[in-house]
Parts: sequence; structure tokens; C-alpha cells
Amino acid sequence: MGSHLATRNQLREMKNSFNQFDTNGDGVISREEFLNAYRKTIQNQDVDAIDERANEIFDQADQDGSGQVDFAEWCTASI
Repeated sequence: MGSHLATRNQLREMKNSFNQFDTNGDGVISREEFLNAYRKTIQNQDVDAIDERANEIFDQADQDGSGQVDFAEWCTASI
């Protein structure tokens, strides 16, 4: 749904950011991929606090509870 509300430029930006998190290129972001990428973007903070926040964000984005975030969920979370 979120992808229908974005402009082409916004979709391109969301796809680029999605691809940075989807390191194995399988079309979904696993919790491990998300944690690893999030840790790289947030540095110089307590690792436990970073992981806690990353897990909160991931859980909110994973709307269907599959343990993975697909592009539609990514778009919805981004908007």
C-alpha cells in the first residue's frame, strides 16, 4: 500500500535503501541483515541499545510477522 502513495523519486530512493539492507539480494530483509546494516549506520553508541532499537524498528516494519521485511512493508514503514 505504501508504494502507491510515493512519487517515482521516493520509490527509487526507498528501493535503493531497501537494497542496501537486503545484502544477499533475495528480495526480503531478514532480521540479521537489518541488524547488521543498522549497526553500521548507528555508531559510537551502546551496542545493546542499538540492537534493542533495531529490533523495535524491525518488528514494526514486519507487519505480517514473517520474520522478514519485504519491499511493500519497507515502503509502508518508510512512509
